[in-house]
Amino acid sequence: MKKLIILIGISLFVPMVFSGADIPTGIEVGNPPGSKCIVPTDGLKINSTQTFCTGTYYLDHGVKVHDAENILLNCNGSTLIGTGDEEISFSGISLSNSNGVTIKDCKLQNYRVGIALFSSKHNQILNSRFSYNQEGIWFAWGHNDNNLVMGNIFHNNDYDLIMHSSSFNVVKNNTFDSSIEIGEHSHSGHSVSNKVYNNSFYDSAEVLNSNSQDQTFCFNGVGNNYYDDPTGPTCQYDLEDRVSVLEQLVQTIKDAICTVHSFDFCDGDGVITTTTTTLGSQCHARCQTWYDKSGVCKSSCGGGERYVGTTGCSAGNVCCCV
Repeated sequence: MKKLIILIGISLFVPMVFSGADIPTGIEVGNPPGSKCIVPTDGLKINSTQTFCTGTYYLDHGVKVHDAENILLNCNGSTLIGTGDEEISFSGISLSNSNGVTIKDCKLQNYRVGIALFSSKHNQILNSRFSYNQEGIWFAWGHNDNNLVMGNIFHNNDYDLIMHSSSFNVVKNNTFDSSIEIGEHSHSGHSVSNKVYNNSFYDSAEVLNSNSQDQTFCFNGVGNNYYDDPTGPTCQYDLEDRVSVLEQLVQTIKDAICTVHSFDFCDGDGVITTTTTTLGSQCHARCQTWYDKSGVCKSSCGGGERYVGTTGCSAGNVCCCV
């Protein structure tokens, strides 16, 4: 495992570094006047909304979120540091049997696992940094489904993210420089239908997709980005696919234009009429054709004009300029 050497300088202004037991909870430290925060202690158990006082904390056993529902854990930019010994410092934050929990703005380093999930669903891990851990985030045993991992930075971990027996999760807008793995756990089964997209991979990072099913690495035309050496799954289009996507885009734009000009009409002779004569004249002057949402040009309109309607080119059919 990559080790982190931490040098602590001593000066007239010493940054806040706590063991967790030096300051009682509930006081205001390193935060704006009037804010409420707590100083985390080693092994602290959390099942209600909490904000940490901004600082650096050496917590050998991390903190535990257990049996929590719909709470926020805001680390407030704090750094939690383990011993680097996996037998002692298993996880910086463990999330077990909890649902609807948001964990944000945390920095976790020197743990076996930065954040470990056990049988937890509908949670969010946001805007956090994971460094020098064996695993940044581990979706461990039990089913950890419908979670969101977004906006995080992973640096110099052995594995950045491991998802075992976890389904319907979304992993997006993260930065990885080590591998992520989506697979199965011997006790819980396969990982199914996770979405992993719009992430950036650097250095030796790769996606290991073992014994899992129906993962999505391209969503709404957005894939993953790979820089330097790594390669991996993203959006893959052949020429026919690209043409189809372009045609759909053109269709969408034309439909939007039709909406804008929803007050223009054509009569049976293909002449524009409208509730506002001036608007009709202006539209006719800048139009080359009429566009029919069904994609059919009705010759009855005359002059190659198109209309939007279902009963022929008659008064009252909505027309639009393209």
